[in-house]
Amino acid sequence: MTESGFTGTVPLVRLIVKRDWLLLAAWAIVMIVLAAIVVASFGKLYPTPEALKEFADSVTGNTGEIALLGNVLSPTLGGITAWRLIMPAFIIGGLASLLAVIHYTRSEEETGRRELIDSTAIGQYAVLASALIVAFGVNLVIAIMSMLAFLGFGLPAAGSAALALSIGASGCLMAGVGAIAAQLAQNTGTARGIAGVVLAVAYILRVIGDGANLPLLSWLSFTGWMQQMRPFAGEQWWVLLLFVVSTVVLAVAAFSLHSKRDIDTGLLPQRPGPEHASAWLNSPLTLAWRLQKGMLLGWVAGYALIGLLIGYLANTVAEQLAANPQFMEYLKHLGGNATPADSFFTMGVMILGEITAAYALLATLKIQSEETESHAETVLSGPVGRLQWMAGHLAIALAGTVVVLLTFGICAGLTYGLSNGNAGMVILRVMAAVLAYVPAIWVIAGLAVALFGALPRFTLAAWAAFVGCLLLELAGELQLVSGVILDISPFTHVSKLLVSDLAILPMAALVVIALAFMAIGLAGFQRRDVD
Repeated sequence: MTESGFTGTVPLVRLIVKRDWLLLAAWAIVMIVLAAIVVASFGKLYPTPEALKEFADSVTGNTGEIALLGNVLSPTLGGITAWRLIMPAFIIGGLASLLAVIHYTRSEEETGRRELIDSTAIGQYAVLASALIVAFGVNLVIAIMSMLAFLGFGLPAAGSAALALSIGASGCLMAGVGAIAAQLAQNTGTARGIAGVVLAVAYILRVIGDGANLPLLSWLSFTGWMQQMRPFAGEQWWVLLLFVVSTVVLAVAAFSLHSKRDIDTGLLPQRPGPEHASAWLNSPLTLAWRLQKGMLLGWVAGYALIGLLIGYLANTVAEQLAANPQFMEYLKHLGGNATPADSFFTMGVMILGEITAAYALLATLKIQSEETESHAETVLSGPVGRLQWMAGHLAIALAGTVVVLLTFGICAGLTYGLSNGNAGMVILRVMAAVLAYVPAIWVIAGLAVALFGALPRFTLAAWAAFVGCLLLELAGELQLVSGVILDISPFTHVSKLLVSDLAILPMAALVVIALAFMAIGLAGFQRRDVD
């Protein structure tokens, strides 16, 4: 790599910031607000050292909580903030980082904008370098502002710095993962899938490592490194070197791989397709399935693994919950006299049900990428109507949501039910609980369709709405917002069937809202020009 290979990097960074400053700012603001909400809420709920210690004791030794969120390393406001913040910060920040790098590299090649850039005086590595610099820069801003937020709430300086740096460093590392994926894959979807699998594996390794008390597995996970920095619990600054070295290695490897491929190609071999399309592909629905099946199968595999793991842990967790009156008191808001196992499954279903909305958005917004890459124009130039084409992708997204959730329900219910000798009934109950999230997820997907059809320039606002719902749910869990505000989120109206009765009216209302959004989107796309 020579200096000339990076010619034009700074102008490209300026171009990205000028073009996408709003999205970049939203990314940073979401992360900073998330950090502030967590520390503010625990400070409000547990204002004394005694209350903080009581809460920490209720979590310590509970396998389910430890598996989902990690260990509480210090019974202080800072320690509990770190415990609650690290996992969501890793998932949200990591996803944003890898998606940003893939967008500014692989997506630019797919849309043809990369060829226009290369026609100017731009070095071979400038595009990749600018993408990484932007991602690193946003994560640096997040780290600095988060640290200031922690300090503003009176947390110790050393712990604030350690927690903020771990959040920023994990985002930078996932940006490196996204850079590698962009070189390996030939299209954006595959690159996202590769990077997403890495993120999921990192989380699952930590879940198993912490839940089963296998420290080696936790050390193999990036999220484990965040915890091992021990914010507010005797900081281990040397762990930061793991992030720095890994990020540098990933970045250097990405540049090396980039030099070994041509533009608009990937290093992973692509299987050549048949000379003529099969009759099975003669409809928009089957074409949409062909385009989206890889991502769907990846999510199904991931949810199957997580379901098996949660079902396996349920027995142990149920026993510990039953012996922990403080934690059972904490879970009462989930549903009165629910059994410990039902409470644990409800927590898992809540988390995965909301995450599944990310799949629904990715699948739904395939229509946007097909339009921007001019594939839609090619398809619509034949005997295919706009509504027919759009409905094909929408059907895969909506049905895929159901399949992903059912996979988790079957696998979790199977492993837990087999240990209790009542697998059939357990599977049915867990399946019903996860399917209750379908209407809320469809509302999020429907909003994306409405924006795509009626206001295409604001389509990505659907992601902002999704993240906003997650923040509202977190704020509601921590009792920071009123019920009226919390009702804005569709997830608030989901019936938690393992611990409460089915509320038909709210579920029906969510379905009606979702259908209305979709109708607006379909009608809008029918009238507007194709980009």
